[in-house]
Amino acid sequence: MFQSFIDFFFQKLNISGLLSCSNFYKKAGLSFTQILKELFALVFTGKNLYRTLSAKDPELSFKKNAAYRFLHCGYFNNGEKLLYMVTSRLIS
Repeated sequence: MFQSFIDFFFQKLNISGLLSCSNFYKKAGLSFTQILKELFALVFTGKNLYRTLSAKDPELSFKKNAAYRFLHCGYFNNGEKLLYMVTSRLIS
């Protein structure tokens, strides 16, 4: 049920489009949108990323390396732009 709220939020704000506008993209594997959605869900369910990855939680569709590559990739230089665009959509 909680996942449906996150899906609605991502659809309503068109997060995948905002990621593209902020130059977040991948050539292969899971999309940034899917990884971000699952990390976003961890925050609101009170779960810790490290412990969730250590427990090999079947809820996650990615493995440890994908999560850490996502968090440490150079595309986060545009993170401020993404945050600005999400915030402006929320306000308007």
